[in-house]
Amino acid sequence: MGSIGMVYSGVESLRQLTQGEQSVVRSFDANHERQIGVGFMFKHGAGSEFDDYLFPYYSICYVIQGLGNYYDHNGQSYELKPGSVFQRLPDRRHSSSININEDWIECYLDFDRASYDFFVATGVINPNRPCIQGSCSPHIEAALFELMQELKLCPQSQLPDLLLRGAKLLRDMQQPPKIQIDKSQGFLQQSCEYFSSHYDQRIDIKDYCQRHGKGYEWFRKAFKQSVGVSPRQYIVRRRMEVACQYLRYTRHSINQIALMLGYSSASDFSAQFKSTLGQSPQNYRQSLILQSNTI
Repeated sequence: MGSIGMVYSGVESLRQLTQGEQSVVRSFDANHERQIGVGFMFKHGAGSEFDDYLFPYYSICYVIQGLGNYYDHNGQSYELKPGSVFQRLPDRRHSSSININEDWIECYLDFDRASYDFFVATGVINPNRPCIQGSCSPHIEAALFELMQELKLCPQSQLPDLLLRGAKLLRDMQQPPKIQIDKSQGFLQQSCEYFSSHYDQRIDIKDYCQRHGKGYEWFRKAFKQSVGVSPRQYIVRRRMEVACQYLRYTRHSINQIALMLGYSSASDFSAQFKSTLGQSPQNYRQSLILQSNTI
């Protein structure tokens, strides 16, 4: 299955992409001088990747899997690992390498030189922090995956809107990792990320708490107070978000979508969808068709 219509659910989503589906570049002008690009890259470590290289445009990269090193224009070395973010700056030479025998996966966001200069001037890009050590964030990966799909589909007139989304994502990628003083908040954030990426599985909340050494009642109350909904409602909401994307961007049957979301039957899925969104999956999809026909 191609990337159009796919919903990001971890590395396995990326492995389904052909090489031609792993990236997209869109131009804002006929001369292709103003561009935005998004993509995912698979590599097998073989030592030096870029050696004292001067990039012709700007790229910010996020490491999903693998180990390596980045060397800035001053020769300072930075360790690269899952969660690391590094910048390929158009006016500064740099080097990067992947550890031998490492399976490397990265996602990236590219902008032309003019956009780079504007983002530096407005503070969106900080060229003085070429590498940022963070933690794995399914949110970044999923947001880039979604942006890549929409760039492939959107008409030229909507490109400025996606450029703004790309700029927001660019800024988010450069945010330093938040220091979690309250360990309970760190666990709640970890739980949100886990539930977001495992929405298609049947998660026993009590068992989940027991495996992490947390009390069920404490977790349930703390989660709702922090997030605004219960853990179970959070998982259902995430499933419904993914369901809407399947209904909007694919031709999968209701039964197929139900199975991909972890439901035992189409009727169980349809009942929960209607309870949550106020209409059946069929009616939701039909309303999208009618909207597109009237545009």
